[in-house]
Amino acid sequence: MIRRERDRDACQNQSGARKFVRRNARPEPEPFGKCCNRRRETLRDEAGVLAKFGVNPQSIPDYLAVVGDSADGYPGLARWGAKSAAAVLAHYEHLEAIPDNPAEWAVAVRGAAALAETLRNGRDEVILYRTLARLRTDAPLAESIPDLEWRGADREVLEPLCNELGATGLLERVHQWAVVESERPGSSQG
Repeated sequence: MIRRERDRDACQNQSGARKFVRRNARPEPEPFGKCCNRRRETLRDEAGVLAKFGVNPQSIPDYLAVVGDSADGYPGLARWGAKSAAAVLAHYEHLEAIPDNPAEWAVAVRGAAALAETLRNGRDEVILYRTLARLRTDAPLAESIPDLEWRGADREVLEPLCNELGATGLLERVHQWAVVESERPGSSQG
């Protein structure tokens, strides 16, 4: 069973194994899970990612690095659009594999010389953007996956904040309130 997380780019199956569209390169490939879009409430498998973006899931960080991602705040490279990025990365898969000289490219794309020049001049930037586009799976966490599970909004914190901001209408949008220890059945507190 796949459970959607708050980040549109990550999913976790119920066994606790994480599956990401954006992930760091690893020596051995991990099996691809599902790509979640929480706004549209859709799941994409590997074929769905290829159909939507024109590249395999392992190339998504490279793709986002060159075309940019305004939602995450990195601009991409000038001249690199979705079509040219998909064509080049469908063949080369990762930025490092793209030759600096467009005459050496095994794919024909419009404006290849300008694209190659932009990539050559902005290679350090685009590598940084790719790093930002990847979800990190190697960050040390003291918490377990169940510890990180959303349990609802903290009423004791949110209500006073909304009152202070004059935004009490936000409270009506809360779908789940966290259960405070003293409210749990069988709790000795309260």
